[in-house]
Amino acid sequence: MCYASENNNTEKENLIIPSDKKINAFETQSETEFSIWGKPGADGLYLGMWSFHLSILIGEDAHEEWEHALVAAAYRGFILGTFVNSFNQRCYVFGVHRSLFHSVDSSGFSTDFGYNLGVVHGYDGRLVSIAEQIRFFPFLQVTYDLAWKWFGLQFSYVGVVLSVGFFMLLDF
Repeated sequence: MCYASENNNTEKENLIIPSDKKINAFETQSETEFSIWGKPGADGLYLGMWSFHLSILIGEDAHEEWEHALVAAAYRGFILGTFVNSFNQRCYVFGVHRSLFHSVDSSGFSTDFGYNLGVVHGYDGRLVSIAEQIRFFPFLQVTYDLAWKWFGLQFSYVGVVLSVGFFMLLDF
């Protein structure tokens, strides 16, 4: 279940919102929602991804590829996409696309904190040695989105990599 607060002039009351309620990124009223396990994230198209490898900060051998040619789509709580990893290999991802906290105001500005949890195909032993034996490697990506109307930036963290990319919200 998800809990939201609604303010009226006389009192503040808590509303219970079913966790399967889809986020509508185009809502115009002020609304803030929070959920422990999340609800399906907003539908969208993700284009472009640039990364910074934190291994640079501790002096480890850094990968110089920072542009990853991401193309992905999120629909009804799932995400499917492809990108070029830091080793110049084409990768494919599939997973659940969830939102833990979503807020939108009347001007169309929204924020979203969530995650993608799934599998990635296309890495080899340079990522971790076990990737040689596992064709589909599990991943957890923590995401923070900032959007205005239909367009936004997604900031994310996975493993030792911070990333940023563009997205466009879709309303099917």
